[in-house]
Amino acid sequence: MSSATITLDDVLAEQPVPPGAGPRTKDRRFALIGAAGYVAPRHMHAIAATGNTLEVAVDPHDSVGILDSYFPETRFFTEIERFDR
Repeated sequence: MSSATITLDDVLAEQPVPPGAGPRTKDRRFALIGAAGYVAPRHMHAIAATGNTLEVAVDPHDSVGILDSYFPETRFFTEIERFDR
């Protein structure tokens, strides 16, 4: 039995584009709330793996060293009030 490698591009090519969504691109910019959370590293990995960028992140805990390994230029805030500016 042989195994086939499926890439993200293969998966995206099979997915229909919702009406009004425009063409799929890989240069989307993201913001992350809860950057020190349990699932956040998976989200960061997925954003980086798809060729997108994480522009800004916020979390009240300043223990997000993993953020620098994926996106060293990301602006990080510990106060949600500064996040929306």
